[in-house]
Amino acid sequence: MVLESQGSRDASQETDHQPRKATRFVFGYVLESTPVVEDGDKGRRNFDAGDALLEALRWPHNGINQTGSPVRILAVHAGVEGIANATPISR
Repeated sequence: MVLESQGSRDASQETDHQPRKATRFVFGYVLESTPVVEDGDKGRRNFDAGDALLEALRWPHNGINQTGSPVRILAVHAGVEGIANATPISR
């Protein structure tokens, strides 16, 4: 699966998704742009195209696109059919 976040037309505006906790392993490979992952108390991690990542398991986190261009990540979900890969967290 390729995940894509379009980003903001104004690069000073962050676009993000609802924070979540992964319930299954998700491996990722950044195909395009420079996403940021906010890991709550653990801080922020910056990624570049060509970087590999492992989604935080059972830890609140949020992917952020701070650029004006799309972020594309190839994601491999190691889940089970019928069970959600992540649980949304209310803000």
